[in-house]
Amino acid sequence: MVTKDELIQRYTSFTDEELFDVYKNIDTYSDLAKEALEIVIEEKGGLEKFLAGKKRAEEESAERYWIKRQAIKLYLENPDKIFIKDRLKSDVLNYTEVADIIEEVVSKLEKEKADKAITSRTIMGCFFGVALASLLGGIFWALQLIYFKVTFGIFIIGIALICYGIVRLITKQSKANTAVLIATIISTLMSFVVGEFIYTLIGYQG
Repeated sequence: MVTKDELIQRYTSFTDEELFDVYKNIDTYSDLAKEALEIVIEEKGGLEKFLAGKKRAEEESAERYWIKRQAIKLYLENPDKIFIKDRLKSDVLNYTEVADIIEEVVSKLEKEKADKAITSRTIMGCFFGVALASLLGGIFWALQLIYFKVTFGIFIIGIALICYGIVRLITKQSKANTAVLIATIISTLMSFVVGEFIYTLIGYQG
């Protein structure tokens, strides 16, 4: 049987969020658990302080979410960080906390923007990516034909992943980029053509 000291030790290790969940459902707990929870909450300054801290945490969480949403809207209007910081104020969070949230949002949005941008480097990367991915994917496709003379659905998925991985590695951009997505599709289809060509040259070896 669990002792009160063990329960106190367990509740002490809980986060405030976990402890609040216990408090909300305390009626379903044993008298021993209630006593242990009361002791732990008292050690944190008492029930009033504990509930006030929980309310404050919820307010701060909601405010952070609001700041993030507003920062995104302002970024779409003007991506300048100073512009966003000048227009976003908070009565719940301090200036540094708000500034950190804005920095995080702007950094994420700028990375997404750069990832989707189609530049000359993207085009060249896709060109070389298609060439290399088609060759390697073609070899992979040819091997299954040469040694098994059948095709497996999992191999098709594997080739698509190989092609995407190679194009992404070369371009340093993801499938969110239209050029990368198109290059992946082209190289996947080309892999089948190259693979069939290699197979006609070597033939079945199984």
